[in-house]
Amino acid sequence: MKQVITYRNSEIKAGLRAAGVSPGAVCIVHSSLMHLGWPEDGTNPAQVWLKQMQEYLGPDGVLILPAFTYSYCRHQVYDPRTDLCSVSLLANYAIS
Repeated sequence: MKQVITYRNSEIKAGLRAAGVSPGAVCIVHSSLMHLGWPEDGTNPAQVWLKQMQEYLGPDGVLILPAFTYSYCRHQVYDPRTDLCSVSLLANYAIS
């Protein structure tokens, strides 16, 4: 049976600091949130990560989240008002 990894909200900011990210930095984030575990309080991982990163980066920081779609591969017209991205739960949460 696979063990579920959980984390506390404070560990996100500590991880950003340990990775060398500074408050006020420009930070590009493209990751699989599901591979990072689940918040121990059971909240939405995208909600937790977005809030923690925004708080850590502060008002002078810039958070860049890739948010593209593969609709063109399916010959579909992309509508930015209704279509979500295909690559990021975090970006979709930020967009909504």
